Amino acid sequence: MQHSKTLRYCVLKALMISSILLLASLPDAWSQSVKITGKVLNEDTYKLITDSVLVNIVIRDATKIADFEKGIYTCYFNPDKVLNQRVCLKAFHPNYRQEHIPNFTITEPGETKEHIFLYPRLLYVGDVLKAAQRQRRKNPYEALTQVHALLVDLPSPLLESSLREFSWNVYNLYSELIGDVILKDATIEARFVKPYVNLDGDNIFQSFLEHQRWDYYREIAKSLGHMKDSSSAKVDMVLSFYDLVIEACSKAIAIRPWHPEAYQAMYQLQGENGDFFDEMETIRSFFSKNVNVNSERTVRAFLTEWCTSLENASGKGNSSEAEYIVFLRSDQTIAEEWKKLKRTLLEYARFYEHKSGDNGGYLRSMRDESVRIVKEIEKNG
Repeated sequence: MQHSKTLRYCVLKALMISSILLLASLPDAWSQSVKITGKVLNEDTYKLITDSVLVNIVIRDATKIADFEKGIYTCYFNPDKVLNQRVCLKAFHPNYRQEHIPNFTITEPGETKEHIFLYPRLLYVGDVLKAAQRQRRKNPYEALTQVHALLVDLPSPLLESSLREFSWNVYNLYSELIGDVILKDATIEARFVKPYVNLDGDNIFQSFLEHQRWDYYREIAKSLGHMKDSSSAKVDMVLSFYDLVIEACSKAIAIRPWHPEAYQAMYQLQGENGDFFDEMETIRSFFSKNVNVNSERTVRAFLTEWCTSLENASGKGNSSEAEYIVFLRSDQTIAEEWKKLKRTLLEYARFYEHKSGDNGGYLRSMRDESVRIVKEIEKNG
């Protein structure tokens, strides 16, 4: 038994010695490989970026992820794979942006050092916003293009960084620049508008405060509304500016159903477009979502527009009231609209009952007329 152990030890020792001698006779493996390494630096301060940076080394169509530790990236390659080939270094970090991508050729084995510089997004975003603000009056299209690139580039991790407020500034300026471009050129490319009217799936946008999201949609609706002033204005042949404004208003209403401004923008556009039933539905939805409206100015404005829209939709014209009643008996849709209007006019009579001037007299006459009309309809219904 003791002899067997001694023999096994001798064999293992002999194998180890032969392996060492064999390696010693071979060329140095590491010296024949290609090592690509370097620092990852803050382009603004020239300090090492020590937290996690993803460094991709791209050769032809192949990509290899480098090791990264304490601001230094390192990667080894077989010379056959990399010699005399173009090498690109692409680095990714949520709070930095790579402005310049190192691009070089390795001609011999050994170590190649190439540093990567990343520019802080906080400074980059601020620089672009300042440039866009300077350009917006003279060349709003170029300003919009620059800010659009920011929107495409902003990653979700920014939500957890100091760039969050800058992110809001990007969205806010973008919504205004759309209007600037439309006012100057009377048209706008669909790529600048369609993806940014409905931002339900945008995590950055959804992180903003309620009033910020409401402001954005309101501004988008206002900006697109400028297109109605030009007969040549268009977004594309599939989706008209009208549809986009209505959608933006709907988004604003969903965020702040108690605020009248988005309803007003929507019903005014619907009325101008001749969509009187949609206009009345928008006005009616405001009162249904807000049981007790206390703003006299808002109530009178909404009710006046509702009355006018109903008169336009019903085609009352110069017909007598008796003739009009006969017409309503054959058109239940219009008759139901009069009933809804009458209920709301009576509910908010306190806002116009004793008011002279403005639309007080008109609303009183419409209230009285609606009462008479509904009475006749129900009497003969």
